[in-house]
Amino acid sequence: MQTKTKLMSLTRLFITTLIICSSQYCVAQADSVFQALENLQKIPVKYLNAVENKIDKYSNRITGKTEKALANLSPINSYGILVTTMKCKL
Repeated sequence: MQTKTKLMSLTRLFITTLIICSSQYCVAQADSVFQALENLQKIPVKYLNAVENKIDKYSNRITGKTEKALANLSPINSYGILVTTMKCKL
């Protein structure tokens, strides 16, 4: 019976230690998140708008090229007609 009591006591001590350590880790994580938010707020809006415009421009360019490439690869033309090329050997 005494061994069981010691085991329960050690288990409680272990769990308590885990909770204390994890709570310190969570506080540190929260501090780093708040620090990151403060750093983001320091970035000028003009810079963010310029980056957003570049992203939009690049995205539109890639989308247009992808659509053209897919249209060229498609066996159906823009009129909905199946196009096939036949090679005949004479």
